Amino acid sequence: MTGHFINSGYVKTGEPMGYHAGVIDQVDRGMFKPLKAIYRFQLNMATPLTFGWDGIFYQPDRNFDSDQGSVPLWAQRIVPKDRFLVGFWIHDSGYRHGGLHISTDGANYIFRQAKKSEIDYLLYEMVLADPCPGNQAIAYAIWKAVCIGGMKYGAGDLKKRKD
Repeated sequence: MTGHFINSGYVKTGEPMGYHAGVIDQVDRGMFKPLKAIYRFQLNMATPLTFGWDGIFYQPDRNFDSDQGSVPLWAQRIVPKDRFLVGFWIHDSGYRHGGLHISTDGANYIFRQAKKSEIDYLLYEMVLADPCPGNQAIAYAIWKAVCIGGMKYGAGDLKKRKD
């Protein structure tokens, strides 16, 4: 079953913006590498960003910092850093907090811890459901990349995330 985003803010779908985000810091990654931007994500509680899949609804945390998806520079020609933005936001929240806010009725959310593999597979489903769809090969490549790399699960500090 294909999932769907609610309040993603995509112009194509005409949905309200379910979040606000802005750059709060830039991290030096070393010689010959551009600075990495760190964004402050804030969930719009009036119309929160949500991903629905297989009868379950997922929401990111209300406030957290994110690097907006750790797409290596060499891979950004294939997968631009902002192509699967809303999926990256939810995935980063899951990584930072070790789980997501989950509901079965779309109204009553509780925080539920999740395994890294669950959060990673959810990203795969979010890439498939994105309004600017990637094909299954791109979704699979992104899923494998986060399974292999990324920050320490539940570590919280995205400034120390591997690129």
